[in-house]
Amino acid sequence: MVRVMADNDVKGQLTELIRLLASGWGNLFSDLRVVVETFDTLGLSNKANDSEVWQKCQSEDVILFTGNRNGDGPTSLELTIRQHNQPDSLPVITLGNPRRFTLDRAYAERAADQFLGYLLDLGVYRGAGRLYVP
Repeated sequence: MVRVMADNDVKGQLTELIRLLASGWGNLFSDLRVVVETFDTLGLSNKANDSEVWQKCQSEDVILFTGNRNGDGPTSLELTIRQHNQPDSLPVITLGNPRRFTLDRAYAERAADQFLGYLLDLGVYRGAGRLYVP
């Protein structure tokens, strides 16, 4: 089983990504048994800062999917990854262009393919910090 959660900025994109994978990759995707978590299911406030979200995802073994590349401030996601990432930490998967994902089907399909590749080889990517799709 693979658990994943969308940050507040890409909830719709994760839903569409999962739909694309379920329809295009069938058994390969279903064999991963992807569970989509939410802020509520993890006991997080929707106003939780990036550091709190990252740390909760790590402690619960949940992959964080985000469009956030912000490095500003002491609780920013980028700074949190730099300070706390360990060799066994799950990567944050970042959608390179959330707006384009919703407008460009070919881009969305490339993102889905790459996302699936990351999930299939998750052990290889532990400790990577951040991975981008596409």
